[in-house]
Amino acid sequence: RYFLWTLLGPSQLILLGLLVGVGLLLAGWLRAGRVVTSAAGLALVILGLLPTAAYLASPLERRFPQPDLPSEVAGIILLAGAERVSASATHGVPQLGMHGDRYVTMLRLATRFPKARIVFTGDALAKPGQGPLGTQTGVAAATLAGLGLDGSRVTFESESNDTCENATNTRALVS
Repeated sequence: RYFLWTLLGPSQLILLGLLVGVGLLLAGWLRAGRVVTSAAGLALVILGLLPTAAYLASPLERRFPQPDLPSEVAGIILLAGAERVSASATHGVPQLGMHGDRYVTMLRLATRFPKARIVFTGDALAKPGQGPLGTQTGVAAATLAGLGLDGSRVTFESESNDTCENATNTRALVS
């Protein structure tokens, strides 16, 4: 799935449009080449250079405001996806990517609710030959330990292969 998204993601489709447009121009199909190249160039400017994503996300963020939290919560679930596994394994230090705010939010909630259990749901804790930082769960374990979080509060769900399994396996784990 990830490989398919890598090939068919928006930025790759824009690049493909530019390449097709240039190919049409070189093949002598000037009008079609100009249309395709112009459309791809415009898409590149709108989606790649302007803050369009922020404008598109803003109505959703306003539509779903932060909920009022109860006075006590039993648990906090931290979903994998912020971990930079390759960089962590290469440099020997756990690293987070653009979704690292998940960890900040989890830490804020863990501080606010000190009795709450924390469940990290991700992939395998370790894979043969990949070292302790070779998986999302390995990076998460190192990150959470480095944040000073009491390890007895944290449970790792490490059997999932995708987000659907994260939900199913985490529900079974906490039930």
